[in-house]
Amino acid sequence: MSVQFAHIDARACRKLWQALLLDQLGLVLRGHDPVSGMNGPMEVQKARSWITSRHFRDVCMLAGVDPEWVLIRLSKQLSQPIHQRAIARQARVVKQREGRRKAE
Repeated sequence: MSVQFAHIDARACRKLWQALLLDQLGLVLRGHDPVSGMNGPMEVQKARSWITSRHFRDVCMLAGVDPEWVLIRLSKQLSQPIHQRAIARQARVVKQREGRRKAE
């Protein structure tokens, strides 16, 4: 039995790898959420270990992003405390909403 790859959509595959990458980076950045019980400490630790592995680089390449760029951006994010990142994220959301309102 031979495998036929002609029917595989490269864009769909790239989106799948991007989703995996975003999920793992989200775990690293958000950490454990004791209120909802989601993302237990073990999952967060596994995600943090994963970003230093060869598999992380492979996934980045399959997702179409430069692993070094991701690591640089990630290290900048991790240098800020979580509450500062949340404040900055909220400020971006407000700014985007204001921009949409002006455009209307």
